[in-house]
Amino acid sequence: MSRIALLSIACATSLALAGGCKSSEPAPAKDSAPAGSGASAATGSSGATGASGATGAGDAPKADDPNVAKALTEVHEAMQKVNPPGAVVLGLHDYDGLLPDVSAAGLEAETQRLAAAIAMLEALDPAVMSERQWLEREVLLNASRDDHFTLVELDAPHRNPMFYM
Repeated sequence: MSRIALLSIACATSLALAGGCKSSEPAPAKDSAPAGSGASAATGSSGATGASGATGAGDAPKADDPNVAKALTEVHEAMQKVNPPGAVVLGLHDYDGLLPDVSAAGLEAETQRLAAAIAMLEALDPAVMSERQWLEREVLLNASRDDHFTLVELDAPHRNPMFYM
């Protein structure tokens, strides 16, 4: 199973069990929610959000921001193109039979793509995101950081033969 799929499953499980997915940056905060009333899963309050994204009886879920949606889609589609087996695991069979480019040039291009994706995801303003977009950003950001760490810090293509499996 691909790292993206595993990360998605782990974050979704964590969100379901703990009532929130912790991050280095808070989720968009609700303006009028008092402390401890279940404002947002990542704002530090103790409340959990429901499946609809609403946080209280009178709160409506925040609408998706189209600019954030476009950025998240671009990063996700780029991840699928560079990791076709992972895309197939996610059920995207347009990538059946394709393999990632593990040549020196391909690995260098992937390292640069990951650095750009991390910078773009970190630049997105959590205050304008819906809760779903915030969670999607966190999953993509953590997957990108993990892949970048594997390529740059661990130098897995040159130190770990299992990288190619």
